Amino acid sequence: MPKASLNPDRAKQGGGGVEAGNYQAEAVKFANIKTDFRPNQLYLVMDCAVLDKDGDKVRGADNVEITLSFGQKSLEAFHPGEASGPDDADPTDQGDGVDAEGNTVWCSGEESFNKSAGAIVFMESLAKAGFPKAILDRCYAPDLVGLKFALATEEPRKLNEKYGLRLNTKPMKDAQSGEPVNITYKVAEKWLNPNYLSGGDAKAKGGKANGAAKEESKPTDPEEIAKLVLAEVAKQKAGDKNAIKSKNALVGFFTNAYTKAKYKPGPTLVEAQKFIKDEEWLVGAVAELGGTFDEGVTTFPEA
Repeated sequence: MPKASLNPDRAKQGGGGVEAGNYQAEAVKFANIKTDFRPNQLYLVMDCAVLDKDGDKVRGADNVEITLSFGQKSLEAFHPGEASGPDDADPTDQGDGVDAEGNTVWCSGEESFNKSAGAIVFMESLAKAGFPKAILDRCYAPDLVGLKFALATEEPRKLNEKYGLRLNTKPMKDAQSGEPVNITYKVAEKWLNPNYLSGGDAKAKGGKANGAAKEESKPTDPEEIAKLVLAEVAKQKAGDKNAIKSKNALVGFFTNAYTKAKYKPGPTLVEAQKFIKDEEWLVGAVAELGGTFDEGVTTFPEA
């Protein structure tokens, strides 16, 4: 049987109290979970270290488990699967039993995840922050080990405006009390370590599976690459004192970062530059990195 994809583009439109903050995924799996409040369903489960504002682990802090649901009816078509590697297209079905787990998702046919499922909304936000969709397409949990991100909780209306989704904005009835409950989603506001997939973050590496991700993770989509290069510029020019005074200067820093990155095979420099020269795109991309683009001046947050 085929396996699923975490790429939000391949999802169809349809429907834990973790604090906002910075986290690093240290162990990731797909698992079936049943609680007193929700029926057994498929989740992406990330065991995360708590990070400070600088992206360093908070000493003495307990890890936090972040669970992202694929929907109450997800087990009708999807189960945890166990794959030999990220390119194994025929993973072993781990079943629909409570606590079944695996490193990928087994799919009963050609079904797609629901685009309004919490796990897919999170992936949508992560992709918008620059994470390569080609990696999400592999639906392989070890690819996410080492990921650092800024977690936030948002209401559907805001996410519809920000990401162009069509999430239901009406309250849902609580299964136990019948009372209306406002829906919220966990999202990745920022991707804090874009270099971990390419081996720049040694702490993200941890075995053969991650090595495979390193070898095959180079994106080829011009927009994804433009975001990755801009993130590198943001790291190099972090802080008010390093504010980039003009759009032309920003294009220059972008060109230098692109040349050093050697994205081959991939788009030409001109194809990548067209995004950085598009002011509407640039404002949004800089904002996703926590920076501002105001009257030609680009300011990125402190690293």
